Amino acid sequence: MNRCGEDPFSPALRLIRSICRSAVFLLVATIFLLATCIPLPPWIGLGSIGAAIAAVSSRDVPQRGADGVVNAVPDGDTVVLSDGRLIRLAGIEAPQRGRRPPGGADAQPFAAEAQAVLDTTVRGRHVVPWFDRERTDRWGRVVADLQLDDGSWLADVILAAGAARVVPTAESRSGAARARLRAMIAVEAAARAARRGLWAVDFYQVRSPDNPGPPGSFQLIEGRVTDIATRRGQWSLRLGIGDAGVVVGLTASVRRALRAVGRDAAALLGQRVRLRGWVVDRGVPTIEIAVPEQIEVVE
Repeated sequence: MNRCGEDPFSPALRLIRSICRSAVFLLVATIFLLATCIPLPPWIGLGSIGAAIAAVSSRDVPQRGADGVVNAVPDGDTVVLSDGRLIRLAGIEAPQRGRRPPGGADAQPFAAEAQAVLDTTVRGRHVVPWFDRERTDRWGRVVADLQLDDGSWLADVILAAGAARVVPTAESRSGAARARLRAMIAVEAAARAARRGLWAVDFYQVRSPDNPGPPGSFQLIEGRVTDIATRRGQWSLRLGIGDAGVVVGLTASVRRALRAVGRDAAALLGQRVRLRGWVVDRGVPTIEIAVPEQIEVVE
């Protein structure tokens, strides 16, 4: 203590307290501005203030694009707006006319029907695009979730009709995009259970590990995890027995994402799961997992 009975460090402490008070004031002001000035899409509730701050800090808030009116529907998952913008619907894959299935047909089964469903649903209607952190996919196409003029999501309407399947991608890693994926998977499951649309077609049925479909095709595959292997930090799950099976690649980032939602990759051993993804040939049929939503435990 000094001769006046004061702590010699008190000026420094007072300065620190003043800085802290200023920081708190700025934080509160920032929260207020975020809550009142930034438009959020319907699937993102403000919830807690902390969750909102975390979402903004991670660029996890979908952004609204310019409204438009649908002028054309070139296929089952793409629309053209009246101002010329071409938008690929995020998170879904409809049967395609230009993609030849085995057997030499000119289009995948149900391609014309899927295009008709989308055309009937949306042509001439006002839509609002919502973008995740990535506005384009790996092929440079503009990708967005489209909200209809009645507040519903176009992808959900298409999925409910059985005119498309949910296709997670590497661009769907943000929390908001994954929340939408889970909602869409639930809509798809209801259509599949009712055998609506493409779910009544054998070509799109959920496959077994010993019949995973040709390389380059998107598939849903259901089976039991019979083995887990690790090599140089990479994990792989095997569904099926021996050579008649499917390998599932899990990167470190996917394993972390699984743990973040309370799922341990090692705990999948012995469980029956449903995979969704693109089949690639790596000596054995393989599906690479980009987001946890590609693996569903079914029992």
